[in-house]
This record gives sequence, C-alpha cells and structure tokens, in this order.
Amino acid sequence: MDEPLPVPILAIDCNCPATRSDQTRKGITLARARSVEWGRAGKDLAARNRDQASAFAEGLRLLVIKLMIKGLRRPARLARELNRLAIATPEGGHWHSTTVTRLIKRLGPSLKTDIEAAKQAAANGQ
Repeated sequence: MDEPLPVPILAIDCNCPATRSDQTRKGITLARARSVEWGRAGKDLAARNRDQASAFAEGLRLLVIKLMIKGLRRPARLARELNRLAIATPEGGHWHSTTVTRLIKRLGPSLKTDIEAAKQAAANGQ
C-alpha cells in the first residue's frame, strides 16, 4: 500500500513579505501622520464643474425667463421647448424634466424675482 502523504505544517509566525493590503494600510497611516489632505483633486474638479454649470445656467437665464412668462413653468414643458429650439444641454444631449429642474435650482431664488420684474416691464410697455 501507499504510504500516507505527510500533512503540511503551516507556519504561524512567518517572515513572509507584507501583503498589498498591509502595504496600503501602512502607507495610509504614514500619510495621515503627515496630515495629507485626502480628495483634493476631487474637490478641485467639483468646484470647476460647479462653476461651469453655473456659467451655463446664467447663459440660459433670459431664455428661461421668456419661456416661463409664456406660461411654460413645468420642467417637462420647458424641457420639451428647449429640445424643440435645439438647445443642447452642457453635455450636448437632450433636456429632460430633471435637467431643467437642476437648471432652475441653479439659477436660484433670483429667477422668480427676474420673472416678476420682466412681467411688470411687459405690462408697463417697456
């Protein structure tokens, strides 16, 4: 008969090289000790995107005011009209009620004031 195979003995205390997760954990600990700021690139990118979105929204302010004065107040109707006018979103796509809602939110509370002022100016014949 065959002899039984030897049972492997696992080394509990080995001098194995550190695993990748151990190296990552150690690197993070060292970076925290140096007060490294995490996510700086993401914060910079978010600020740049926010500024670009605000500039785009401001460029559409007068058109949105005109459309809202005409009675297109619901986001879905505004989206339909912006698509009909072939005005692309910042990414070059089509408008949806959600993107219009975000546009209106970005234009802020001053949009309502601007609409009221434009209505009064139109009523006064200006």
